[in-house]
Amino acid sequence: MAKGRMVHHKIWDSDQFNLLKISYRLLYIGLITIADDYGCFRMDGKFIKRKIFHNDRISPRQIENMIQKLHEMNLIECLDTDYGAMGFHPKWNKYQKLNNRIPKISNFPEILSNINPLPWMQDEIESEVKLNQEKESENNINKVNPLSGREQAMIAKRKAIEESRIGGNHL
Repeated sequence: MAKGRMVHHKIWDSDQFNLLKISYRLLYIGLITIADDYGCFRMDGKFIKRKIFHNDRISPRQIENMIQKLHEMNLIECLDTDYGAMGFHPKWNKYQKLNNRIPKISNFPEILSNINPLPWMQDEIESEVKLNQEKESENNINKVNPLSGREQAMIAKRKAIEESRIGGNHL
């Protein structure tokens, strides 16, 4: 989870968002704030109650029903994984920018491995393709074009995700 998130001003003009009751809007904005750098978040009602509705009179079951409504309104996507229910914001990259910061390794690599690919991961995929092409070129003509620092960091992050999945370091 990041230290700060942006709530884009266009959210207040969204008919989709404004059709929601105020508690649903609060939940949706809260889900933006607890998402990792890829827009992924844990959908457990108890977890979300602790994070967003700490002392409010709302049950984890009610929160899970609210999440289902957000999913039906296409504001979030939901996935059942071996580690529980997970979600992500489908328009994350459109409204969340990292401002030249490299994304942290996802808290939920199992989501990233189940979604091919999240739209905002295109840069990372292109970097991996470029690296594979350069390795192939190195094998053929022993010449490699250097990757930028950002590209190298993104590739290293992807390798760390893979290693954590292989090593069993899950939730």
